[in-house]
Amino acid sequence: MNGTTNAISLPNKIEEAPMDGKQYVRVNGTWKEIETKKEDNIKITAIYFDNRMEDPESKVIRIIDRGGIEAIRENSHRYTGEEDSYGIMQLKQLDDLDGTKYADGTTANLTTLGLDVWMKLPNFWYKSEAVLDGYKLYVAYGGKPDDTYKEWDGKELIGVYKAFVNSGLLYSVSGKSATGNVTKTNFKKYARLRGNKYSLVRWSHHSMMTMLFYIYYNTVNFKVVGAGDGNRTTGMTNSYGMQDSSNATASQPLNFWGLESWWNFLWEFMDDVEINSYYDLLLNYTWDSTTKTRTIGNFQPNDVWCIGIKWGEECDALLNNSYDMGASETTGVLAYHYNNPSIGDLCRSSTDGTNFRALANLGCVNKNGTHYNYGTRLAYRGEINIQL
Repeated sequence: MNGTTNAISLPNKIEEAPMDGKQYVRVNGTWKEIETKKEDNIKITAIYFDNRMEDPESKVIRIIDRGGIEAIRENSHRYTGEEDSYGIMQLKQLDDLDGTKYADGTTANLTTLGLDVWMKLPNFWYKSEAVLDGYKLYVAYGGKPDDTYKEWDGKELIGVYKAFVNSGLLYSVSGKSATGNVTKTNFKKYARLRGNKYSLVRWSHHSMMTMLFYIYYNTVNFKVVGAGDGNRTTGMTNSYGMQDSSNATASQPLNFWGLESWWNFLWEFMDDVEINSYYDLLLNYTWDSTTKTRTIGNFQPNDVWCIGIKWGEECDALLNNSYDMGASETTGVLAYHYNNPSIGDLCRSSTDGTNFRALANLGCVNKNGTHYNYGTRLAYRGEINIQL
């Protein structure tokens, strides 16, 4: 011992990683953020849709988990909305569990003309793949998995209710009697008079909501939500918000994904499709100064219950009865293919017979024909701002 003390050198206290929800690793004494691959955040759901299977409960088989479809559902909402002087749709979110209130708990204004009630899907990706005897249908949320997917850009609004006409203008408001006995031409005019971003419900809305139903419920049996009733008064599902009805019957209107009576006793004219003399289903629309025209497929002149659906590249929900197999109101896709005239306007939804109120029904009616049970639904595409 020489009287000197050797000091013990203690390591410096390691600084904790930032507590901001990100992932970090310590490199050379410094915390470095771990870059998460975009693909790691993408949620995908997929089903196999068997076109030859007669049993409705066996036509859909889930092949990838529910993550994607649940994320799309959770980020879909009802809103009230009005276009401002700059042409921007200003939206205010409604409560998902009680659509009579806004998300902030205040009482919602659902009846004022010009302040429409909408359902909005979020931004997501989707695709279909033709396989033996059917299709694989995919939806993805959180990013584009690969270049085979197409984008739903989230700029679309679908009217929550069947449309109501007042003074030559088309609305989506509560507490009104859904309008019938108007031609498709006039319905389109009444929508355009609201502004050039307004339209009738479109083919893509019909196809997408049909696909989302099949993927979410893992069945083609729409009766898990219900067949709906024949009440023309809008707003009877306001208290549901985004909640689906359960086995809605003749005494109760149905609610699916925030859309009241998405299938019901009223046929709905679609804005952008028609049928020519060769039974080709043609799509023609103009948005953002771009006109798009394409042939969706052949619409056979049959009045039949259909065994399957031809999905196509754009996931078009085109009823298909090409297989040498019959179907009925209790087999196949539980949807009716109604085609009376050779040239006409295409409708979706249903007719006045209870058994014909079905999710994927399609019908061709006389060109510019009118009927008490021919109605429509308002839609919008454009710049959107969601108010906080």
